[in-house]
Amino acid sequence: MAALFGNSARSLPAYASSAELKPPEERVETALRAREAGFQAMKIRIAPDRVDDGVAAVAAVRDALGPGFGIMADLNQSWRMAGDTSAATDLAATRKLVRRLAELDVLWVEEPLPYHDLDGFRTLRAENPGLRIAAGEMHHSVPELLRYLEEDVLDVYQMDVVLAVGLHRTRTLAELARLKHRAFTPHSWTNGIGVLANLHVSAGVGGGPYFEFPWDPPGWTPERRDFMLAEPLVITPAGHLEVPDRPGLGVELDEEAVARWRI
Repeated sequence: MAALFGNSARSLPAYASSAELKPPEERVETALRAREAGFQAMKIRIAPDRVDDGVAAVAAVRDALGPGFGIMADLNQSWRMAGDTSAATDLAATRKLVRRLAELDVLWVEEPLPYHDLDGFRTLRAENPGLRIAAGEMHHSVPELLRYLEEDVLDVYQMDVVLAVGLHRTRTLAELARLKHRAFTPHSWTNGIGVLANLHVSAGVGGGPYFEFPWDPPGWTPERRDFMLAEPLVITPAGHLEVPDRPGLGVELDEEAVARWRI
């Protein structure tokens, strides 16, 4: 399917996308394991009520792995799960946090503000030249995403083909982002089927600079994530995720596992 979407690449460099909140020494350990596995970058989640711990984890990874290892920070402030009534971090606090992360040379800061705060996103970009602001993983509206593109709100667009606007519309929006010289690298925190769906669009249009690969052992491993597949998705020794050489998405189900876990 990537060939139908443009066939720009047959593989993409992947980053290790973590989710658990780990103290600095544990996060450094997983980052070292990630680099050993082939990853050249890692995304670290920062909780709004544990900002200092999160920044310390980023600082520890930067110190341990050096300037050549890419680090992204995810603040998870743009959308809410059902039942989540906690307030988003306000702009003043977020400006201070993003400034601290910029000093640690992070590649991008993800979802730093609620989706409606377009002026806030632009403020963060203007105040931190050289730091990318990323968002859009759960936008459900094409007009809303078009407004972001027309008003040049973000540096990195992250529409997830599963959670946002689907394969073909994501491809069109991704191409528009790239025409404006903005990055497209989809959110793909899902199982192997969702990862492959996002991979086909990203490889088709030439997304980057990295592709999200959920990986945070021991809690989140390819084997656990892809239990429904005949073989879990893995990166190459060089840290790339390859587009499968099979029809469609290239999904090969483990029928026994699907039957075993059928509800």
